[in-house]
Amino acid sequence: MDDIAFGFQAAPASDVHKSDQALYREVMADCALGHKLGFDAAWLLEHHFSDYYPTPSPLLFMAHIAAAFPDLSLGTSVLVLPWYHPLRLAEEIAMLNSMTRGTLHLGIGRGTARMEYDAYNVDMNEARARFAEEVCPRYSTAMRRTQAA
Repeated sequence: MDDIAFGFQAAPASDVHKSDQALYREVMADCALGHKLGFDAAWLLEHHFSDYYPTPSPLLFMAHIAAAFPDLSLGTSVLVLPWYHPLRLAEEIAMLNSMTRGTLHLGIGRGTARMEYDAYNVDMNEARARFAEEVCPRYSTAMRRTQAA
């Protein structure tokens, strides 16, 4: 079983109302416990403008987790690519990767929450095309440029 790694979802959630700050502290406690129990990775969500797993910047949160638990691998589930500038995101990913000794796993997607698309003034009807035709090739090129620098 050396080739199987186990991770956990580190999500700010509660069945009772709590402040975002309290939820984020609980996620850090979950990461401490997961790390202590031998889990390999913590996975973080991306959601905006609601109380539904309030994690508008998973990469920022992952940097905070990496500072506390540098050997814990981290993953995104998912980064919604149509909302990002490709070069900026590639730089932030490369920077985060330098800040942790664990593996950085990138789950990418196009998202499904119309409210979030509307808030970013991105036409959700174009999400599939933007992801497949425009965004993915740019990220591949941007990541190669960032890694070469």
